[in-house]
Amino acid sequence: MTNPPHSAHHPHDTGRRPGNPGGLISVILVAAALALQLVSAVVSAAVLGSAAMRYDLYGLFTTVFAVLQGLVAIAAIVLGAMGLAARDRPKALAGIGLGGGTVVLFGLLAGQLTTLLLFAFRG
Repeated sequence: MTNPPHSAHHPHDTGRRPGNPGGLISVILVAAALALQLVSAVVSAAVLGSAAMRYDLYGLFTTVFAVLQGLVAIAAIVLGAMGLAARDRPKALAGIGLGGGTVVLFGLLAGQLTTLLLFAFRG
């Protein structure tokens, strides 16, 4: 009796392709950072659009969201780098997470620098 062709024995084939959990988590964190940016924009618009025009609340919200986004972006960068350094693992998700986290962090820093410069030269 012969085995069917699909049941051939491959000693090194476990049936599962190795994943890269660090890369996957870094991509998820980039998506979370982008979601935080969307929530931050909505909250900022609501605070600035209110009748009270509470600039102190605006400053509080933007600072809290900036810190949260920064922490999430840094975590994405670290996990993406760890995913790229992992041996015998796929690298695509890790590279996307590393790059996305870096873009989010630089965008956040540029936005904060712009705000600081506007307040500095406001006089």
